[in-house]
Amino acid sequence: MAEEFAGPADRPLDVTSRLQAALDHLQDGRPSDAEGLLRITLAEVPRHPDVLNLLGVSLQMQARPEDAIPYLAQAVSLQPESGMYRANFGAALALAGRGRDAAAELERSLELRPDNPIAKRNLGVVLAGMLRGPNAIPELERATGLAPDAPEPHLALAHAYLEAKRGHEAAEAASRALAQTRISPKQAEQAAFLRDAARGGSPDRAPAAYVRELFDVYAQHFDAELVGKLAYRTPELLGRMLERLALPAGGAALDLGCGTGLSGLVLKPFAGRLHGADISAKMLELAGRRGIYDELFECDFLDWLPRLKPCQYGIVLAADVLNYIGELSPVLLAVAPVLEPGGVFAFSLEKPEPGAPVQLTSALRFQHDADAVIEAARALGLELAARGEAEMRMEAGKPVIGTLLALRRH
Repeated sequence: MAEEFAGPADRPLDVTSRLQAALDHLQDGRPSDAEGLLRITLAEVPRHPDVLNLLGVSLQMQARPEDAIPYLAQAVSLQPESGMYRANFGAALALAGRGRDAAAELERSLELRPDNPIAKRNLGVVLAGMLRGPNAIPELERATGLAPDAPEPHLALAHAYLEAKRGHEAAEAASRALAQTRISPKQAEQAAFLRDAARGGSPDRAPAAYVRELFDVYAQHFDAELVGKLAYRTPELLGRMLERLALPAGGAALDLGCGTGLSGLVLKPFAGRLHGADISAKMLELAGRRGIYDELFECDFLDWLPRLKPCQYGIVLAADVLNYIGELSPVLLAVAPVLEPGGVFAFSLEKPEPGAPVQLTSALRFQHDADAVIEAARALGLELAARGEAEMRMEAGKPVIGTLLALRRH
């Protein structure tokens, strides 16, 4: 988030000169020097709003938004009609992950200073980070107007259009994101994926950076959303399948795409040693709090699995993980070697429309034909051990039908 600088108002000479010196430090990219000078000044004039504001900005520029927030909040409380102070406060709140509070401050800053381009852009980016789904389309359209040169609002709008099955508009929004000069390589990869999906293409997989960001954002609400609202049952259903296979107890098991550990709770009774792997650091943090894993790995498992020693695991479980990969042959090729002889790879698939071996949905998840997956597995020495079909969760008020498979290594 960008910050604003302002020169000092009419103050006693020593404070005015210190503020100007601090401002020079900030403009020259020396925020730590500005911080030191401003802290000395604040000790002498502890309720000086300009000093508080610039001290907050200096901390924010050092990637310390949590430290900046109290000073910026105090500056706003002393001068609540300052649009500049509110804009800086909103930027710090946004960097600290407090999106709703940030949006409120930035909205108020624009009421006070409607021509502030930095606050407009920051508000557009904040709205893009907060809002999801088709119901957010009007506000996301506004966000693209507030920040037309920022990729984030265009990306968020492309997602929302795609979920609303407005493919042409989704492709256009993704293309606008790609046209931004400030777009990062990660964002460009995501935008290209969205554009191709909106045009009816079927990429090999969702970009790893997109999946990581999606689940980092979703982590804190994951369990409540899935279990409480969507009646999520996939781990439980896979656990019942494993029970029927009567596998040897006490071996090592791998929870692939472990998320917050819901699947680990099901897998733990089958494992003497339980490992979890996930691409999202925030998901892994929550999984670790459950105390059920012997070791957790942050990784893109398609890159990580080939580096493991062979024959490590008696069970590999992937509950609602393969939905983010289109062609599953690389997954099977990576999993097969790490299974012990007789070991089992148990996983879930979402069922596509008839006649579609692989299908990418408007929710950006892949659906797979189970027969095609079983055929590909046989060529790699994995035979079908169990198969089932069930309602895995609810989505948009309708059940999501999935196929559960267990493949055994020769």
